[in-house]
Amino acid sequence: MLINYEPSQKDSSRLHYKIMSSNLKRVAESKYSEKKFKEAALIFMEAAISAGQQNNPQEEAELKNNASVAFLMAGDNQAALDAALNTEHVFLSVGNLKNAGMSIGNQAAALEALGKNSQALELYSKAAQYLENTDEKELKSYIQKRSSSIKLKQGRYLESLASMDGALQNSNVLSPKEKILKKLSGIVSKLIQR
Repeated sequence: MLINYEPSQKDSSRLHYKIMSSNLKRVAESKYSEKKFKEAALIFMEAAISAGQQNNPQEEAELKNNASVAFLMAGDNQAALDAALNTEHVFLSVGNLKNAGMSIGNQAAALEALGKNSQALELYSKAAQYLENTDEKELKSYIQKRSSSIKLKQGRYLESLASMDGALQNSNVLSPKEKILKKLSGIVSKLIQR
């Protein structure tokens, strides 16, 4: 005997939002690849709202972070910060240190772009701590490079060098310029330790 299943209005609504969120995400990714960053950011935010309506906080937080990156690329630094703000809590609640670190890194990048270097440096440090126990060496390297740049602007030369050395040690792929810098930072580190 076949049982005829009629989805409830709640099931039907949830499916509608899931399909809508998925379609919006694809459109946003397409806009991003076309370098239409502002459009991509707005569509990512719309998809995040849809994910929130389906009670999917992780997807919502991921989409907000995608929007944050797109807003940053579009030069809308405050919107980039607002989009990523507090999303790390969702990732930490499920033990996802990689995404928590990336979320905090996105917030730090937005703060840096807003000229709030001290706050950015604090968040970059926090992001690096979360990424420490993950396999994300390249992400950690990127964060250390950004920290090094801020420290250099602040006149904290030895700290900047130490951050850059850490970044270069974590990076699997180095440009020719970075290879030379890695050798030089190793020499300077040895001289300082004497």
